[in-house]
Amino acid sequence: MTFEPSTMVSFGEMGCAFFSFSGTPSAGNPLTPAVVGSSSTFTPTISANDIQLPAGEFIMRFYGGITRTVDDRNLRYQWRHVGVGLIGEEGATNREITPNVYLISLDSADAYLELTSPGSIQIEMLQADAGITIDSNCHAIIWRVPL
Repeated sequence: MTFEPSTMVSFGEMGCAFFSFSGTPSAGNPLTPAVVGSSSTFTPTISANDIQLPAGEFIMRFYGGITRTVDDRNLRYQWRHVGVGLIGEEGATNREITPNVYLISLDSADAYLELTSPGSIQIEMLQADAGITIDSNCHAIIWRVPL
């Protein structure tokens, strides 16, 4: 996937935040994020299952680290701009190398978002088959360039 943000011209104030996630995956519901670390120029906050963002341009990448007990089980996920709808590209876990073996998912859900005022995002589960649990390698990175 290639992102071509419209106004990304100054990288001097670029910020980055790293998130982990918890919860039991179920279709139509978001996971619960936690901020693991962030740069001094970008410190997002969490409210329930929402990542609250200030105005700016954002590139987001979520990795669904899972453990599955049956080889045909899948987890599909995508970013949601709260109050607006799904954004970016869908990610899934059915692209893992070996079923029934603990591996970090090779796929990611990627999105680009431009906010002219503060907004909220979530990572929503589109499909969550039985026999799947998320693990400590379920995480996201969000990069920000202020407007």
